[in-house]
Amino acid sequence: MTRTYSKKEISKILTRASEIQSQQEQQGITDGLTEQELMHISEEVGIDKAAILEALETFDEPEFNSKFNWIKGTTKVQHISSVNGEISADNWDDLVREIRRITGGIGKITVTGKSYEWEQRRGDFGYRHLTLTPSNGRTEIQYVSGWNSLKFLIYMGVSMALLAPSAVIFKSMGYGKIALLFAIATTAVGLFPISRVILNQQFNKQRVQLKKLVEGISSKISSIKSPTIQIEDEQVYADKTSISNSSESIKH
Repeated sequence: MTRTYSKKEISKILTRASEIQSQQEQQGITDGLTEQELMHISEEVGIDKAAILEALETFDEPEFNSKFNWIKGTTKVQHISSVNGEISADNWDDLVREIRRITGGIGKITVTGKSYEWEQRRGDFGYRHLTLTPSNGRTEIQYVSGWNSLKFLIYMGVSMALLAPSAVIFKSMGYGKIALLFAIATTAVGLFPISRVILNQQFNKQRVQLKKLVEGISSKISSIKSPTIQIEDEQVYADKTSISNSSESIKH
């Protein structure tokens, strides 16, 4: 009797098979699989062809800062992807309007070689930089947003918010001259978790905006159609064709 595997089991089996294949490759036992072989195997286990094509196109794209680092306090998000359709001077203005709509701000736009760039500086608080590069019917999207200077301001703000009230509280409790020392110790203990919570909120906010920006740009670029050849006056063309055919008939 043939056993039917669930999607969860299929995923687990393919993952294990991939691990085994990696071990074999290290030992020089196998030469790997071609793209066509991967497509064939995936179709046999019920994986949609479109999903496989997208996976093949994006599997080696780097994942930058996909999660917040609570120890370091992440202050940057980055993204690289590629979509169907080529950006050009004709549709660049439409994309700039889409970028401004999503980010809610105006940035500096430049064209460097084949690449179209949008950059926004927000004083000492951070920056955003977007680069779109067309090539072979596709457009590569590169985006980076950083707010390292904001980390220092958060540290200062949290420290001030904790230090003064703590000093007042410890002094009212009768600690006298050492009240300030207790206040400083309390501030040092509270600074790390509170600042990390605030930075995490900023990180998640930027990740959400990044997702909207990439989806919006990808949708715009993917909808770009190649120009088609149109006949301005079909009737004139039809009349010329009829005359040409009539002339051929007379000759015969």
